[in-house]
Amino acid sequence: MHTGSLIPLAALLAYADAAKQLQINYYGDRWCSSYQGQVDVSWADQMGHSGGNCYNFQYGTSVNIASCNEGYCMCEFFGSTNCANGYSSVVSGHSGDGNCIHDSQSYRSFRCYVY
Repeated sequence: MHTGSLIPLAALLAYADAAKQLQINYYGDRWCSSYQGQVDVSWADQMGHSGGNCYNFQYGTSVNIASCNEGYCMCEFFGSTNCANGYSSVVSGHSGDGNCIHDSQSYRSFRCYVY
């Protein structure tokens, strides 16, 4: 077995994981308990900046910030694509702190901030 090529691969995987700022999970029920999938966010803006990031999204019946790898994470979920038409916010200081948005099927996009 040649282990020399495993070291760069391990370093690459560690870098990719470190770049993830937060994780959005979506669920098949209204209570953020029936996991269906996730969106890994590595493109969030710093709070106070333009908010130019936007992810068109329509999955699940509920959604939450499942993990926050920064001090705090906030995401705004919008009723239209391209982050338009009003929003609902969720904030997370750490993983699993009960930030579930129920009835997320009405949202079409989101953007996130870290601070």
